Amino acid sequence: RDSLYIGLNNRGQQDAQVLSISLNKLDLSYPINQVYAVAEILTLKGLTHTHDFEKFGDDWIVSASHQGAIYRAQPTEQLCQPGKWVRGLAGGSQGLWVGMSELLDRKNRHREGVDGELCLWSSDFAFENNRVPLKNAGQVNDLLVLS
Repeated sequence: RDSLYIGLNNRGQQDAQVLSISLNKLDLSYPINQVYAVAEILTLKGLTHTHDFEKFGDDWIVSASHQGAIYRAQPTEQLCQPGKWVRGLAGGSQGLWVGMSELLDRKNRHREGVDGELCLWSSDFAFENNRVPLKNAGQVNDLLVLS
């Protein structure tokens, strides 16, 4: 269906949420606070600092950077825990690619010499296939698989 999904990590102050808005109902002339009136809201119970709300197989998944883990969105369930600062998800025929960065405060995560990593998880999350260091990459934020 033609919908816009908006991930809200809510600054870690409350559970993260995903807004689902039918594009047929969205009127861009609305004041932003009225968008909530036409949105379905999915609350990700117990998760904060989420990123990368993605469709993967039959599930919606999300990364929770502070927990260093990937979760199924509904029902909320941990699927794997690559560790580190998890951001950047991309599903493909080989499994799920996950970007990772060092757990550092905002000031230090952009400094020189900070490495990132890329790992590949099996589609059923039973095992991690491979881990690739990304020297001096700093933060890994986005991944995209094009087939």
